[in-house]
Amino acid sequence: MSQCSLDYIEMKYIYVLEDEAKFQDQIFDAIKASEPEAQIRFFSSMLDFQSWIPLAIKSGPLSLAEGGFKITKDKTIKPEPQAEDHLMLLISKDEWLGSRQMALVRKTQDMLIRKKICTVEDPTRLVM
Repeated sequence: MSQCSLDYIEMKYIYVLEDEAKFQDQIFDAIKASEPEAQIRFFSSMLDFQSWIPLAIKSGPLSLAEGGFKITKDKTIKPEPQAEDHLMLLISKDEWLGSRQMALVRKTQDMLIRKKICTVEDPTRLVM
């Protein structure tokens, strides 16, 4: 009889930059319908997201569980941070992280890859 090991499976995170509760609820429902296992974290301002960046630079993927907040309807248990965690998607209002911020978007993408929060082969996708 073979022994089964309980290896950690990477946790996929989705970060959402949105300040309106109505849209937060709608985005949460849509994501949970297509990615039910993903951990969804919200940031109510660009400043909140920018405040997470130093932690990301210092801790890499271990920072993902600490970033943002869960909305009230999200009943998932906060997972333990793991080195295999992955930021699969970043959703933002166009005004916050949109076409006029492309240089910032590229710098952020480079930092996420450098800190192993995502990979070159599977980079964090950005949706505006």
